[in-house]
Amino acid sequence: MATPVHDPFPIRRLFVVGLPGLRLDEASRPWVREAAGVILFRRNLGTPAQIRALTRDLREAAGRPLLIAVDQEGGRVRRLPSPPYPAYPAARELAARGVEEEVEAVAEEVATTLAGLGINTNLSPVLDVVDDPATSAIHDRSFGRDPQTVARLGAAWVRGSERGGVLSCIKHFPGHGATREDSHISLAVVKDAEATVVARDRFPFAALVERSIPMVMTAHVRYPAIDPLLPATLSERILRGWLRDELGFTGVVVSDDLEMAAIHRHFSPEAVVRRFWAAGGDLLLVGEDHGYATRLEAAARAAIADGSLDPALLEESLTRVEHLTRSLTQ
Repeated sequence: MATPVHDPFPIRRLFVVGLPGLRLDEASRPWVREAAGVILFRRNLGTPAQIRALTRDLREAAGRPLLIAVDQEGGRVRRLPSPPYPAYPAARELAARGVEEEVEAVAEEVATTLAGLGINTNLSPVLDVVDDPATSAIHDRSFGRDPQTVARLGAAWVRGSERGGVLSCIKHFPGHGATREDSHISLAVVKDAEATVVARDRFPFAALVERSIPMVMTAHVRYPAIDPLLPATLSERILRGWLRDELGFTGVVVSDDLEMAAIHRHFSPEAVVRRFWAAGGDLLLVGEDHGYATRLEAAARAAIADGSLDPALLEESLTRVEHLTRSLTQ
């Protein structure tokens, strides 16, 4: 059952937040105590002993199951310092050999390493299908141009992660591979027809949702043929309509980092919280700025108070998040 609605509503239980450094600082402790999870970046990760101490402190501060997440994709997107940790190849390099068993083995090695450090969630694999590897913002983070290959190798990565004891999160729904713009810098747009987006971009996500994937991360990308106004992260047509209703996804939907320019520069905190939860999202991810996270929290409380945000939506999200965190092994 979801955490009961009470005053104040446990809004922070629907956040994943970052930390400033190598240790759990006192300013971050209240967020860690209440949030659903923490995301770790290169600034947080040093020696094995330091990482184990940090993750232990995070779990103790939370006093309950806590998502401890990282982006350890391989290639240019890896958070563990190398050395001492292996520099695993990017998805494109793995796909060039096209062997599912190799992808699965790499994913299991990565997951085993993460689990040994106290990290229980890898925000990977990338299921974006690149239309042109030379110009795509995703580039070598993708398994390629063929949706079926991306789905096949993405499923192999998930299997390996599961064997290594780490949760997977497929990203960036419904597909970031056809964008030239980087969401960190601007609001990317995919101008293709709906049928193209469904057949090319959405296909790998649909294939893995059928296999009961636990988490999906959204894309800060606008698809005018599907929703002329809003990026996928805030779009009810895309998240609730496509992901939940059409594909039948019942797991946790986490936003990409809301501090990216694609969201932060274009939408107020009030618009973000109202639209994200109305669209069917669950977890707000804020990778660095606790001040921004606090503004989002305040905006959500105000929206509940004035009736523009239905608390029942948040209860649904809490139910999904608690179901996920109960599955954590550490």
